[in-house]
Amino acid sequence: FRTSIKMAVLMSMLLTVGAMCVSRTTAQCLLDEAGHRQLPTVVCEPCPQLTLQACAKSCLGLGLPIAGVEAGHECMCGTTLATPSAVRPASECNDPCTGDPDQTCGGFYRLFAFNASNPPPTPTGQHTDPRDIYNGTVMLSYGYLDQPYCA
Repeated sequence: FRTSIKMAVLMSMLLTVGAMCVSRTTAQCLLDEAGHRQLPTVVCEPCPQLTLQACAKSCLGLGLPIAGVEAGHECMCGTTLATPSAVRPASECNDPCTGDPDQTCGGFYRLFAFNASNPPPTPTGQHTDPRDIYNGTVMLSYGYLDQPYCA
């Protein structure tokens, strides 16, 4: 009987982590589709001074725990992600933010979603060249060189 209760609690925790907690605690790049948005509340599009922190503040002001930025100039919010399994490589979320080009704000139909209470920190001293390496992955595989480099 104890094993059954433990398994039920464990399964409940796993389902919660899969559906909500991952999207609330970790920043991730996700596929977003025009007809099936990951986050339902659009704060601004276009946002002339978009940063991760500005989007997070707007979402918290609306009482929504998940913030997301897209295409460098869009901010969206919600309580859950529509399709949390639609994770894409971080290299696909590399458009610079309109309010701070040292930050990246998603990409073309790529939502960078994060916990609005704990947005990723503002980078310091980063290079803005899109060919730079982010977490050991190539952010852009074309351009002047077909290999990553560090300046």
